[in-house]
Amino acid sequence: MTTFNYAKSQATAERLLKKFGRAVTLKRLVPGGGSPWDPGEPTWQEYPATAAVLPASKDTIEAFDNRLEGGTLIDEQLRYVLMSAVGLPVEPKSLDVVNFDNNDWVVLGCTPLNPAGTPVLYPMGVKRQ
Repeated sequence: MTTFNYAKSQATAERLLKKFGRAVTLKRLVPGGGSPWDPGEPTWQEYPATAAVLPASKDTIEAFDNRLEGGTLIDEQLRYVLMSAVGLPVEPKSLDVVNFDNNDWVVLGCTPLNPAGTPVLYPMGVKRQ
C-alpha cells in the first residue's frame, strides 16, 4: 500500500493561496525574556504569512466552538481565514492576532489541517478588534 503525499497537498494549498490570497501578518504576544522574578514586558512577535480572507457565516464561526450571542452575526466584524502553513514556524491559536487591511483581527479559534504531522492549512475564525 502506498502512502499519501501530504507534502504535495501542502504545496498545492500554498500555490493556490499565493495566487488567490494575500499577504497577512500573524502576531503573538510572548512573555518578556528577563529573569523568573522580573520577566520584563511582553512583546509582540510577528510572522509573515499568506492567507485567503473570506466572509464568515454563523456556521464557520461556530465550528470553532464559539457561540454567537443572540444568534446574530455582524459580517463587518467577522472573517474566515485560510492561512498557509508553509514557512510559518508557529500554529495559530486563540487570542493571536492577524493583521490585514490595516486592521488587527483576533483569532477566535483555529482547527489545523495537519494530517500525519504535515501542516497543510490553518482555517480560523477572526474578529475585528
